[in-house]
Amino acid sequence: MAPQPAPQPQPGWGALYAAGAAHGLAVGRADRAEALGAAAALCARRSLDCRLVAEFTGRCGAVAQAVDREVLVALRPLGPASIMATAAGAGPTREQAQRAALENCSRQGSGICVLVAGACNER
Repeated sequence: MAPQPAPQPQPGWGALYAAGAAHGLAVGRADRAEALGAAAALCARRSLDCRLVAEFTGRCGAVAQAVDREVLVALRPLGPASIMATAAGAGPTREQAQRAALENCSRQGSGICVLVAGACNER
């Protein structure tokens, strides 16, 4: 049997809210309001200061955070004070969204950027 091509993201709405170490990523939602509401609710589970970082349609999304180098070197648990920046990326594939998130993160802070979430629309 011939290999199947990788599934491509389908139209759908996505959004990312973030605050410190908290984030909420929603993808594949029926409309903008649903995506914004779902992402905000996910983020609000860990912070009351969440703000909209990105929204997108028909694509994949990813989240990267810049972590304080001292915390990583000491292997201490990550906490809100350890996160120096949160950035989003979107693209037609998960890999492109992740690359965009890491690039956007690198522009924002001096910490070490790590991927913390990623997903694609499956509608």
